[in-house]
Amino acid sequence: MVIYQVIRCILVKIFSGPGIYYLDRNEYAAFKILKINKGDLDKAMLQLKMQFKQNPEAAKKAIEVYKEIFK
Repeated sequence: MVIYQVIRCILVKIFSGPGIYYLDRNEYAAFKILKINKGDLDKAMLQLKMQFKQNPEAAKKAIEVYKEIFK
């Protein structure tokens, strides 16, 4: 299902669909760490483990999204 919103009949915002992923603040922070390390999990895992001790699910989701985008 794709959800669109038309604003002032000029701008169309896409809220869902293929290639659009919902990440909360923590998941996005983990995703940025992966992106900075260019997907090198060995380098990124040390940072991810230290920063996401309390929320390992955020790191897992970020890894899944990164792998899906950069196959």
